[in-house]
Amino acid sequence: MFKTVFAIMMVVISVFLAGIAIASPNMQEGKWEVTTKTEIEGMPMSMPPATHIACLTKKDLVPQKPEKDQDCKMIENRVVGDTVFWTMQCRSKEGLMESKGRVTYKNSTYEGVFTTTVTEGGQRHNIKSNITGRRIGDCK
Repeated sequence: MFKTVFAIMMVVISVFLAGIAIASPNMQEGKWEVTTKTEIEGMPMSMPPATHIACLTKKDLVPQKPEKDQDCKMIENRVVGDTVFWTMQCRSKEGLMESKGRVTYKNSTYEGVFTTTVTEGGQRHNIKSNITGRRIGDCK
């Protein structure tokens, strides 16, 4: 289950960040360190934070790497000032995932939260993720 949840979360983040390029919030282009802290409802302890490096631009915020066997669509994607709000659904042979969230950019940093409900094998799993990003340099 955790492998599926992690793969779904990476798709959510990639699709979300790709959608932000349309509205151009106050974001400085470059190399970013992105950290996601995830809590799964009903688990006695939190998962360790996941950090990755991404080259973000206003045109192409995240290099696209579509996950196999996933059919994702953006239900809502809007920008209010420097905050991006979204709702997304993904379907796979394992089940359905719906994610709702927001992220606020502050030039060289951002922070936000998104909640995800995964329905898999007749069971629902609620996941809350806090996401932060900080610019760490230029892309090469």
